[in-house]
Amino acid sequence: MRHARAMGHRAPACIPTDLRPRLETARLDLLALFRALDRMDLPPAEIPQRLIRQLFELDADYAEALWALDQPPATLDMPTMLRHTLIALEQLPEAAPVSERSFRRGFIPLSRNWNPRFATS
Repeated sequence: MRHARAMGHRAPACIPTDLRPRLETARLDLLALFRALDRMDLPPAEIPQRLIRQLFELDADYAEALWALDQPPATLDMPTMLRHTLIALEQLPEAAPVSERSFRRGFIPLSRNWNPRFATS
């Protein structure tokens, strides 16, 4: 275990000013995707459980990061949180087109924040 003084010498994380809006937009995009999937009335056999689990894990990562941003300074390891959050944010553009292809039948992104450059034709 590290000594408390050694942990105090870490450089503070430089949280990007657009992190909160990016997280909120990502969560809205996931919500739109979940709503679209729900409205498609797919039989359970047509729903790829691994993909759904990945999308729920991303949503949980985004929610946790939003919570962390509201915590008092120096109570969390912000550099680690930031690193993990940025990795999770990079995964959404990769997962969204896969989700759309997986559920091509009747897929309609509902979020006004949905970025069409990540959609596939």
